[in-house]
Amino acid sequence: MRTNLTRLLATVDDFVVAFESWMQTQVESDHPSSRGTFTAWAREDAESADVRLRELRVAETAGAAARAVAVTGAYIGVVGIGPVDPIANWPLMTAPKALMAPADTKGPSRRSEDACAR
Repeated sequence: MRTNLTRLLATVDDFVVAFESWMQTQVESDHPSSRGTFTAWAREDAESADVRLRELRVAETAGAAARAVAVTGAYIGVVGIGPVDPIANWPLMTAPKALMAPADTKGPSRRSEDACAR
């Protein structure tokens, strides 16, 4: 069991590294400030090819790391939607009327990481 949790923790670590790398190319906002629009968008000085490469890395690592949310229950409750997996749904923060902000994804991935480490 411990070996499985160790592997799961490694996938969360990979996701956190990839997500934080991608966030270096983004402007971060939150729900009150965004007023129903995007909570993350590409910085003006970010090269689109670099942004896309980092997005692909986040998407790749999110697939494996999303299992940690199911194991730990680190879902985010969204009124009218229900429980949302913040790791699997990380791209939603770049959509209009974003359901999540970058902080929503950072927090649960760290909580999943802490729970797997126990």
